[in-house]
Amino acid sequence: MTRAQGFVPLDPMGFGLAAGIVMGGATLLFGLLLKPLALQYGMGHAMVGLMTAFFPGYSLSYVGAMIAGIWSFLKSFVLASAVAWLYNKLV
Repeated sequence: MTRAQGFVPLDPMGFGLAAGIVMGGATLLFGLLLKPLALQYGMGHAMVGLMTAFFPGYSLSYVGAMIAGIWSFLKSFVLASAVAWLYNKLV
C-alpha cells in the first residue's frame, strides 16, 4: 500500500501526551469547579454520580478531582496514542 501524497505521520507518544494533558487538565478543572456548585447551590449532583462511574476513586473533594484528572489523563493518553498509531498504519 502506498502512502497518500502529503501524508504526515503522527507521533503516537506526542499525540497521546497532548490529548492527555488537555483532557486531564480539563477534568481536573471541572472537578474543582464542581465542588462549590454542588455544596453551595445544590447543583451538579447528577454530574458527580456520572464522574464517579467514569473515574474510580472520584469523590466531591480536591483529592477526588485530582484522581479524576489522573484517570482522564491516562485514558486519553492511551486512546489518542492508539488512534495515532492506527492512523499511521492505515494512511
